[in-house]
Amino acid sequence: SLNVNYEGTLEQWLNISVGSNAFKKDNLYINNVKLQDVTIPTTVKVIKDNAFYGINVNKFIIHDEVTSVGKHAFLNSTDEESGKIYFDGTVEQWLNIDKGQDIFGDNYDLYIDEVKVSNLVIPTTVTEIKDYALSGLNVEKVTIHAGVTKFGKYAFDINEEIEVRYQGTIEQWLNIEKAENSLNNVKLYINDQVVTSVVVPESIMVIKENALIGLRG
Repeated sequence: SLNVNYEGTLEQWLNISVGSNAFKKDNLYINNVKLQDVTIPTTVKVIKDNAFYGINVNKFIIHDEVTSVGKHAFLNSTDEESGKIYFDGTVEQWLNIDKGQDIFGDNYDLYIDEVKVSNLVIPTTVTEIKDYALSGLNVEKVTIHAGVTKFGKYAFDINEEIEVRYQGTIEQWLNIEKAENSLNNVKLYINDQVVTSVVVPESIMVIKENALIGLRG
């Protein structure tokens, strides 16, 4: 790996446009100080594409005023089994951040209030799960309320089987607008009953695109 010394601030580094594969497990120094735990400056609201692609980092600490994380922003940035993001905000705020494709690659752990998120409850204030919202997140279970109306593309693109507990009816589930590849490898429960087969209610006249996408039998 290379040692790269940047003679500027972390904020200035984050304003640079970095191409994919520019770095490969390299060490970044800011004014001769090695980056290990990266705290995103409060002045930075947008983390650009590839911002730390291929830069060795232990963990990222992200404040609650970040509005966007670009694709591959943290890809290949750790030799650990999982990347680590510590978010200084709420689950609702994390879900409302716009995210690009594969921000951390296959898997990362999310910490909120210093506690690792393993069972994620979608707040009732969130009615749309954005594109890539949970893509790559290591989570065992997601609880979704009946007021959610839309799943964006790759919203639940998680490698391992994920348990989704839906607090509505099968009719309401079928009426959620789902983008292509919005769910993957999902074990669905409707009101605590695992779904192994689906009887379409008589009230459903049109089965929407991707209505049952990503469900395991």
